[in-house]
Amino acid sequence: MTDYRAMYLALTRGILDAKDLLPMIPENNAAGFRLNQAMQEAEEIYMETADDEDEKDEKDED
Repeated sequence: MTDYRAMYLALTRGILDAKDLLPMIPENNAAGFRLNQAMQEAEEIYMETADDEDEKDEKDED
């Protein structure tokens, strides 16, 4: 079974690491903003679908 939680966490760590590596200069503001935006979008998708996946997993175990 595909472990979407692990995939999500790996991407999240990568995005946060990339953002931390960006020098704090005005030219990087747009990139930092977009990384934050992507994190929020991913979080919303994860939260919307995590409950559905949990319910499916519980049914599969029965």
